[in-house]
Amino acid sequence: MDFKKGHLGVEVQFNNAASLEHTVFKLNTAFRDPRVLAQDLILVGVLVLASKRLKRWGSMDDTVRAFESAEDKLELLRSSVAAPLIVVGLDADDDWPDVSPSFPGTSKGGGKG
Repeated sequence: MDFKKGHLGVEVQFNNAASLEHTVFKLNTAFRDPRVLAQDLILVGVLVLASKRLKRWGSMDDTVRAFESAEDKLELLRSSVAAPLIVVGLDADDDWPDVSPSFPGTSKGGGKG
C-alpha cells in the first residue's frame, strides 16, 4: 500500500494498466484477510488514477491506466471485492505550465501535446 492513515489505505496507480487488478486486490486483502496484522487493516481503500489530461501533461506512458478508462474494469471486479473503494481521478488544468525540462523521463519538458 502506498499510504495508510488510520484505517484508510491509499494506492496511487500511475503504473501499467494491467496492474489495476493487483492494486485493487491489495486493498481488498488489507480490508479482510485475517492474516493481516490488526494495525495494518483498513476500512476503506482509496484508488488514485491520473486523468487522460494529467497523463498527457506529465508525459506518462500510454500504458498507464487513465481514470476515464477504469470504470469498466472496476465494474468487472465488483463481485470479487468486499472492500469499500473510493476512486479518485487527478486532473490537470488547461493553464498548467509545461513540465520542467529537468522533470524525470522528459526530454522536452512534457508539454500539453
